[in-house]
Amino acid sequence: MSFYKNNLKYIPTSILGIKNLVELDLYYNQIDTISPQIAALSHLKSLALAHNQLKTLPKEIESLKELTNIYIHHNQLHTLPIDFSNLPKLEVFHAEFNQLKVFPVGLSKVNTVKSIDLAYNKLLNLVGNITQLPHLEYLNVRDNPVSTNEKVRNELEIFAKKLANKGTRVIY
Repeated sequence: MSFYKNNLKYIPTSILGIKNLVELDLYYNQIDTISPQIAALSHLKSLALAHNQLKTLPKEIESLKELTNIYIHHNQLHTLPIDFSNLPKLEVFHAEFNQLKVFPVGLSKVNTVKSIDLAYNKLLNLVGNITQLPHLEYLNVRDNPVSTNEKVRNELEIFAKKLANKGTRVIY
């Protein structure tokens, strides 16, 4: 279901009542908060919240066990109070152009993840065990403090080589 460019300030409760909803596209709106009632969308596979005004996400997103794609780029996110390891089917995580300082908790434990984009944030470090993700094909951490600090950049190059040896495209 798409509500692309509708100037929504919140997700209407009527949408949150559609139990069999599989895809929710809310790109380019004015949404600044997400109701915890989003947990009712238990069949949701794709959640697109990019280009909004979000500062955080509700922890209840963890209950969306069918979620494979989450697009939260171009918001104002500083923290993500979500343990992504609770989303066992997650494949795509795009959160570029936010204000994130910490690598998302649990994301490095989701064995199904294929694409992670955290470019243009404020990341200070990466999680070492991300090199163990068996299906990771794409990792973008360009223009973060982690990629500009000389000492950390050297560590990142070693890290990137490990991933590249597995066939992962790494941008930093």
